[in-house]
Amino acid sequence: MTAPVRTRIQSVLAADFGSVNTRVTLIDLVNGQYRMISRFQTPTTLREVGDVTIGMSRAVEILQNRTGRTLLDREGVPILPEQDNGSGVDELIVTTSATRPLKAVLVGLIRDISMSSAERALSGTYIDVAATISYSDDLTEEEQINTILRESPDLIFVTGGTNGGNINAMQELIAMVKLAIQLFPEGEQPIVLYAGNQDLAAYAYSEMHFEDLNNDVFAAPNIRPAISDEDLKTARLELSLVYNEFVATQPGGFRDLAAYYAKAGVIPTAQGVSNIIRWLTETYDAVLHLDIGSATSALTVGLNKEVSANVQSDLGIGHNIVRALEQINLSTVQNWLPFPYSIDQIYTYAYDKTLIPGTIPQDSTDLMIEYAILRGIIQYLVKSEQETWRSMLKRGQNLPDFDPIIVSGATITETAHPGITSMLVIDAFELEGVHYIHTDPFGILPALGATALVEPTITVQVFENQALSELGPAFCASGRPRRRGNKPGMKIRIKLKSGRTIAHDLPPGEIWVAPLSPGQEAEVDVRLGRGLSLNGKRRIRRTVKAGTAGIIFDARGRPLITDPLSARPAQVNRWWEGITGQPLEGWERWNQVEPEAAQDYAAEVARVRNFIAKTYSEGSSERDN
Repeated sequence: MTAPVRTRIQSVLAADFGSVNTRVTLIDLVNGQYRMISRFQTPTTLREVGDVTIGMSRAVEILQNRTGRTLLDREGVPILPEQDNGSGVDELIVTTSATRPLKAVLVGLIRDISMSSAERALSGTYIDVAATISYSDDLTEEEQINTILRESPDLIFVTGGTNGGNINAMQELIAMVKLAIQLFPEGEQPIVLYAGNQDLAAYAYSEMHFEDLNNDVFAAPNIRPAISDEDLKTARLELSLVYNEFVATQPGGFRDLAAYYAKAGVIPTAQGVSNIIRWLTETYDAVLHLDIGSATSALTVGLNKEVSANVQSDLGIGHNIVRALEQINLSTVQNWLPFPYSIDQIYTYAYDKTLIPGTIPQDSTDLMIEYAILRGIIQYLVKSEQETWRSMLKRGQNLPDFDPIIVSGATITETAHPGITSMLVIDAFELEGVHYIHTDPFGILPALGATALVEPTITVQVFENQALSELGPAFCASGRPRRRGNKPGMKIRIKLKSGRTIAHDLPPGEIWVAPLSPGQEAEVDVRLGRGLSLNGKRRIRRTVKAGTAGIIFDARGRPLITDPLSARPAQVNRWWEGITGQPLEGWERWNQVEPEAAQDYAAEVARVRNFIAKTYSEGSSERDN
């Protein structure tokens, strides 16, 4: 008698490759429900041995030992599908941010209109814009073609013209791109994506696709159908498909994973997150996901059932920390530091960090530098994405509060105390009102988003039961706190189900965490001092559940203002102690730090920069998140 054929996926092995860490997760059916059985994290081996599957195999071997379940054959290859004896899994899901970004040249009509929209569309996945060519530039056709040939891009993104608008100018740009494609060596032609005037879509495809070259041409609806309208959804979807094709051809093990094991292909980590956010928008009005990686950072937002992802493939806290400093506001970084530190000193720290991106801060001084840069990166992401958020709002609608807010990335989630994570998020976003902050402690959201492509039930059940860790509700006051006299900024009363009451008077300008056990329900009554309010009210009552950090109360007001430098060490220590219940070790030494002259650091910066240049070639294909 033949064994019955299983039609339902029962088990999944999910592997997510970052530039620093590889995370492997085993998911299986338990009593009719999908559950995360075990997971393990190990260093990514792309840079070490040039093959990500080596690190993956190490991690899967650990899972085998932990679960007593055979997942690999004798050659160390995943067993697919699951066998009758329980060995193997039904599906291998692969997500990555460890390949090099796709290199693009942007071609369009007007920089401030269609090309600006194109840059926002490109921010949805791991793409570096190497050059932009505008019809209005003072360049000859020969110079335009030479720019494309010199950059040797993976993608040429052509856009411009409103629907029914300028045809002649777009035809000239298409003709220029056509000639450039023909000049590339055979087999090296870039992919083309056209998302301009729809009256020319068929013409653009016929002109830029050559049967003898077998080059790929994709098309999407016009990203700027009218001067006042912007439509990026389909273009971003097409760009994800382009990136999928690109990743599947990359060395380092990805080609084999895509060809032989992963039915869904190799999915960009950012696309997996976008899938999750898109699903959450069916329940929530405004969802925000932040991921700060070693080389790549991403801010993904769901509004009105639309999703916008701002992926910065040259913005990170490890591999790309130097590039991050070149983009973010360094004076803001200095304002977060509780000791005098010059720009050159900050750069020296960053250059040292790029040598071993996976290192953690060695003392409280290094920790403050890293957290200051982290806040700067987040604020840069928010500022660069605000125009896109406004375009997603309905007419007359104000930007709602984001709920939930989800953060991931080791720098922000693996802090000394979950309250520190909460404070970093509150500081960077300058949250006002009552917010619920969550972390993705296992880094599983990208895998769940990718798994939705093959079995959505897995995504729903694992997400709802195991995916997120809630840090706790955060009560963040608006306004300017008045520090005269001894009146509190927040008069807090917390009534527990046991009948016990916790009373705390929080001074204006301070932050405090009520240290309750996760899941503990409480009635919270907050009365605001002069100059402060919560959601426009001077008093607020809520029934809430404590998270892993407890319940957070912030009476510092908005905008956040740090004390003068001489008083800042004590201020930062008070905030730290209010959050963790313990003073910050070594904060007293900050008052003794003397600012160094910039020239004292010039030689050190040059030394480290030269060392990096010799060790890693610029634009290495192994750079990433």
